[in-house]
Amino acid sequence: MGRPKIHDDATRATLLRAAENLAESEGLSAVSLRRLATETGLSTRAAYSTFGSKAGLIDALGALAFDWLADQVRRMPETDDPARDLVETAQIFRRLAIEHTVIFQTGFQSESRDSANPLIRRAAARALGQLTRRVERVVPPERVRDTVLGISALCEGLATHELRGSFDAGRDPVETWRAMLSTHVAGLRPPE
Repeated sequence: MGRPKIHDDATRATLLRAAENLAESEGLSAVSLRRLATETGLSTRAAYSTFGSKAGLIDALGALAFDWLADQVRRMPETDDPARDLVETAQIFRRLAIEHTVIFQTGFQSESRDSANPLIRRAAARALGQLTRRVERVVPPERVRDTVLGISALCEGLATHELRGSFDAGRDPVETWRAMLSTHVAGLRPPE
């Protein structure tokens, strides 16, 4: 008989939420498993048995970015306008980058995004699966893979530009994203 699981998904979620909050306010370098234990009132053992090390925690934060995306896209209702749905799906990516900057940067722009990392790879596959479902409603099967890559790259690039402050000061960022994605998605559809 295996050893009973002492620390559950609720413990993991509590620690990840505390890590994200701490990293948002003080930077990722301020996050340690001992500090998380103190911040959450959990034991140091709980933090270490959940993540193993700070590197394990950082990987979990990176995976959290993809899990958050997958969950939000999955919850988004589908309408009778799949192209518009695809454009609006990009707003979810924007929310990740703006509202959860640390996990966005950890998941998409850091070394934890290492493709050899199984935790990150599985979480990314779940998120891409949700995007793929949306894309399949818009383009023929032979164009799905390239379209998913293109939309993912466009969203990541737009997020990076917005976080850097590279958008026009007088233009609404939501509308900027919508215009960019609308142009891209319109180019995906065959002429009628």
